Amino acid sequence: MVTISFFFWTLVALFAIIGSMRGWAKEMLVTFSLVLALFVMQVALTYVGPIKNIWDAMEGSTQFYAASLVMILFALFGYHTPNAQKVNKNLARDNKSAARHWLQDMMLGGILGAGNGYLLVGTLWFFLDTAKYPVPEWVLTRPIEGAPAGDAALKLLEWLPPVWLDVPIIYFVVAVVFTFVIIVLV
Repeated sequence: MVTISFFFWTLVALFAIIGSMRGWAKEMLVTFSLVLALFVMQVALTYVGPIKNIWDAMEGSTQFYAASLVMILFALFGYHTPNAQKVNKNLARDNKSAARHWLQDMMLGGILGAGNGYLLVGTLWFFLDTAKYPVPEWVLTRPIEGAPAGDAALKLLEWLPPVWLDVPIIYFVVAVVFTFVIIVLV
């Protein structure tokens, strides 16, 4: 059986490969959509009374599926990006540097893709842990404290995005993200 932390890092590596194929401009839009999803959920569950009441009335497994649906929908909309040729044309100054720009685009895309994998898969894992792993044990078992793999997974849980992207940090991240959108992509 594969440990959950190994599965997590494998998916992050897969997202990095996908990001290197897509390029940094498209991956940046995915990053923005994932940050926006975390922000919307944080604000809705904290400040919107009816949503907070509905959320509190749900059991753990329903909360997991609802939060996962929101994250996955935002990720799908982020991955379904418009053509980023305009951004790429503005960044490529001349044809002589096309190879350098291609390599730079691929490397930055890989880094951002890994970050997107960390944001998406890490957030889903956080929701899974918060809901006490509402899946059958033959699919996934909870990390067991005291076992080497379980201890590694429990340490990793402390660094997942929803743990440290809490209020007020999420507000600053959203401000930086949208400043970047206005300056670079518009």
